Amino acid sequence: FWTPPVAEAVSKRFILLDLCGAFALAAAFRALFLAVIPPLLDSADALMYLDAAKAIGAGRLSEVGPRVPLLYPLIAGTLHGVGISAEIACRAVSLVFGVLLVIPLYLLALRMFGRSPARIAVVAVALWPWLADWSGRIAPESTALLLWFSGVYLLLRAVDGRRWAMWTAPVIYFALHLARPE
Repeated sequence: FWTPPVAEAVSKRFILLDLCGAFALAAAFRALFLAVIPPLLDSADALMYLDAAKAIGAGRLSEVGPRVPLLYPLIAGTLHGVGISAEIACRAVSLVFGVLLVIPLYLLALRMFGRSPARIAVVAVALWPWLADWSGRIAPESTALLLWFSGVYLLLRAVDGRRWAMWTAPVIYFALHLARPE
């Protein structure tokens, strides 16, 4: 039975500083990426998610197609329902979840390998062009990635004996199924 190496003791202050830096780097890179490469509505799926968010925002749930994964348009539709345009709401959801991806990846790498590899991992995630592109698209990929890696981290913590993680991980994976069932 393989036991992952226990990460060195790192104070919560250093973890918070690392996460704030990673969060700022990811947000700045995505903002720059979106400024240089303007996002387009470039797929039928994007239009499908946009229409679903509009319908949910207007309270017309019966108009949402049966093959639409509900979590992403539900969050965007909620923002749209309070007065934000549907396109901006969808892009905002992708952007926020894309930036938040650094948190579970940092915690996962910190637990498995230590602080230095965790910092390298979040810099790579923050500056990866493909992930920055997904953060600007109308698509559930950013949402699904955040939930996926959060679930993996929670399962690792459950193996460590954290009971709260054992009960939280299935909820996260159910939300992942609602975000991207395939």
